Amino acid sequence: MRFVATIVLMRAWLSPSRPPRPLLSQSTIAACVVTLLLTACNFGSEDFRPDPRNVTILIFNDGVLDSHRDVTILLRGTARFSNQSLFPHEMYSDPHPGHTGCPEINVGLIAAKSARVSGTLNTPGVCHYHDETQPDNLAFQGTIRIQ
Repeated sequence: MRFVATIVLMRAWLSPSRPPRPLLSQSTIAACVVTLLLTACNFGSEDFRPDPRNVTILIFNDGVLDSHRDVTILLRGTARFSNQSLFPHEMYSDPHPGHTGCPEINVGLIAAKSARVSGTLNTPGVCHYHDETQPDNLAFQGTIRIQ
């Protein structure tokens, strides 16, 4: 008898004359989605912002990424040269060939698909760098401003 009563109730619930009732309202679903996205993106957290003491300079086959050619680092920070290209690069400070302008950024050979980190940048100023394998190629040159 219980089984028959359950079937009758299910038929009544699923009948086409009665529209299905949503489990959650649209506003509840929207609130859940926003909460999920904010949590997943870590929005509003200090960890979400880039660290101004440690910047990454991306190097590709055709040169340093334009937005990374002129970077600013806070005092006592470091520069990470990340070689995303298929070829090795050698990053040194100007002037060429002495490399005496900012010895802390003389990271030397960076193998393909790897990275090297500069020494700690303790002196405020402007450091210019270049790729030793192509010292005159403007695409592989840039500036680090230490504040």
